[in-house]
This record gives sequence, C-alpha cells and structure tokens, in this order.
Amino acid sequence: MKKLFILLAVVVASFTLCAPQASAQDNPFSAGKIMASAYVGMPYTFYSLRVPPVGVTGEYGIVDFGGGDYGTLGAGGAFDMELRHGDGLYMPFEVSGYAAYHYFINPSFEVHAKAGLGFYHWAAGYGGLSYYEFAGISYFLSPSFALTAEAGYSALSYLHLGISIVL
Repeated sequence: MKKLFILLAVVVASFTLCAPQASAQDNPFSAGKIMASAYVGMPYTFYSLRVPPVGVTGEYGIVDFGGGDYGTLGAGGAFDMELRHGDGLYMPFEVSGYAAYHYFINPSFEVHAKAGLGFYHWAAGYGGLSYYEFAGISYFLSPSFALTAEAGYSALSYLHLGISIVL
C-alpha cells in the first residue's frame, strides 16, 4: 500500500509541476473556505461485510500558494465506518485528522494529497493508531460542487468515490 501512495504522490507532484496554472478567481477552494465531502469506500475485504465503508470529511483552507492562483493548503478531519457481521453485527470506525494540499489545474479540475493520523476501532478490544493517506482528483461541476475520487490507505478502505461541496 505504501508503494501505491508513493506512486499517487508522484502523479500529484507531476501535475503540480507541469500543469498550467489557473487564475485566482478560478480556485474554488481557497484560504478561509470549507470543503465538506461524503463518499463510499472500497473495503480491503468483503468477508462478512454488510455495508461498504462510508465516510465524511471536513476541511478548512488555511493558506494559498501562488497568490491564491492555484494551490491551497488545508487541514481537516475524516470519519469512516462500515457494518460487518461476525459474532453479531458490529460497526468498525476510524476518526482521523490530516493536512492536505490542493492544486487547481483549471477551474474544473483539481488534484490533491492528504496525510494524517487517526484512531480506529475494529471490534471489542481491538483498535489502535491508524494512518490516513490519500491522493485524488476532483472534477468541479460548479464552483461549489465536485465529484471526487481518491486512492490511498486508511484502516477501512483504499478507495473513496464521492461528492464535495465548498462552503
């Protein structure tokens, strides 16, 4: 999984270094704005899975780069959960905090990388520290609404597909 994250980080970096820069008015998520996302995840295993991982994130734009033209550094939190059946129904969950970098190639297309730490609870007496590492893309259908896809690693999933709203 670490190799996947490194590969995705290289892809995001190549977009950042090689892509044309958008103008300041084209950056939908800039310092002072909030981005909220909801997604469905791809689990590591389907054994005893009843409902795939679902989650939400909230992120605050802290500082813009390039005069706000194309990049934003943000900080946020994530909550993921799923429903499983073992010796009865149980609900593993993960709570994470992360830092993120967003790069806008144009007003409609953005690439990002997130990294952080969290806590997961798998079942009674089983849980611990978790990593939250994702790289992804967002396609903005309007200045405040986007379709988002992310690949990476968390305690519950390695792929997120969902929507994002900029407030």
